[in-house]
Amino acid sequence: MKLCFILFGCLVVCAASAAEPPLTQEWLQKNYFESISGESDQLVVKFRSTGERFYCAGGARPDKVNAYGETMPIMAGETVTLSSRHASLRFSPLPKPIDKAGFLITSRFDATSFGGGEGVRYAIVLLPKKGAPPELKFIQPEQGFDPALPPTDPTFQKILKLISDADALAR
Repeated sequence: MKLCFILFGCLVVCAASAAEPPLTQEWLQKNYFESISGESDQLVVKFRSTGERFYCAGGARPDKVNAYGETMPIMAGETVTLSSRHASLRFSPLPKPIDKAGFLITSRFDATSFGGGEGVRYAIVLLPKKGAPPELKFIQPEQGFDPALPPTDPTFQKILKLISDADALAR
């Protein structure tokens, strides 16, 4: 009987990890932040007033654990990692020449201590253009995504097209 419960638990963990939702603004606000918004040169996260806190490392500020309800800007071009016991979020700049246009978000979840595996998910978030509405644009990586984002990567090509289209509209 005990073995059945263990096997059932493993199946539940495997099924849950196979159906991981994409990283979106809504998902991040549901699971990590009270809000996440953008300005032309920064991403602004507001931590929840209760629940889990994160060790914040990188960027121009000293490494520390966030305060409840704290608002933290992540400047374009910075690399910032938020980590907790089982999870981390890393905001990395996009490759040059678009390094100030947004971030590659890497989400890691380690469930090995309770019978699961390790999961990694990615998303790209583009910051709004100066003078444009403060809406973030989340892009889900293409099949076979390379997080190094070389120029040949289809996701990188998609980002370049979105940026050039936005530039053309701004003119």
